[in-house]
Amino acid sequence: MLAWAWGVNGAMSVLGATLAIHVAMSDGFARVAMYGAVIYASAGPIGLWMSRGCK
Repeated sequence: MLAWAWGVNGAMSVLGATLAIHVAMSDGFARVAMYGAVIYASAGPIGLWMSRGCK
């Protein structure tokens, strides 16, 4: 499971960096920062939900 999580983390890091560049070029850095804040803010509740067995 840990190796799988590392693989997903690596893939999402590459995807996120690529998307951040494209969004920054088309919509500006403020939009990238807003998207990042929303994604990181949602990670906490999603992590809690997953740790409780996704009920």
